[in-house]
Amino acid sequence: MTSVPTDLSIVLPCYNEKENLSSLIYSYKKVMGDRQNIEVIFVDNGSSDGTGNEITTILAKINDPRLKTTRVEINKGYGFGILSGLKVSTGHFLAWSHADQQCSPEDVFRVYDSLMASKKPSHSFGKGHRTNDRGRAAFLTLTQEFLTRLILGEKMIEINAQPKVFPRTLNTSFNMPPNGYELDIYAYYKALTNKFDIVSTNVIFHDRRHGKSKWSFSLFSKIKQIIKNFNYLIFLRLNRKNL
Repeated sequence: MTSVPTDLSIVLPCYNEKENLSSLIYSYKKVMGDRQNIEVIFVDNGSSDGTGNEITTILAKINDPRLKTTRVEINKGYGFGILSGLKVSTGHFLAWSHADQQCSPEDVFRVYDSLMASKKPSHSFGKGHRTNDRGRAAFLTLTQEFLTRLILGEKMIEINAQPKVFPRTLNTSFNMPPNGYELDIYAYYKALTNKFDIVSTNVIFHDRRHGKSKWSFSLFSKIKQIIKNFNYLIFLRLNRKNL
């Protein structure tokens, strides 16, 4: 029997998200409904809280071949987890989002459907655009947008908003993808430099149900991330021809 090609692969990097997993996985299964030719890859991103075992246990109970998992033995960053999931994906179109339930599973399919309804799905980059008031967290977003325009000369809006959805051809053009949170900047920038159309879809960014942010948990951590973003933008400018 000939296997049917996968239309969409969704990668969810899970780093110490054990408490969120049951709700997360069942939510994705519910939202997928009877959509076929889709796979969701839950990446155990080097977790130390039993995330990997929890994913395996839940997926065994559900027994849905569309729901898959892969493991990163040692955590090397948010971006590395996503890239590891992309490596084992099979879809014509690829997506990633958060596993902490701040981003609804419905949003992935809304962005994907918007992308597929665009004029050039095979040459478009879909992303979420957060519309709710996120308080002081929005300062990071505005700072990043200002620095991006200043250093790269590109207008990039809501850079870290999830989900991201794009054709596999963009992924195959990744030459120097970063292992950290900077992957969102990199992918967005690659889409722009490859003259992709940007398809934005309004989304709501929810509060975490369990656990805490892995990077935005204090004023110091936020300042540290701004500095990292600044340094990475300088790197992109200096290496734009090799990315």
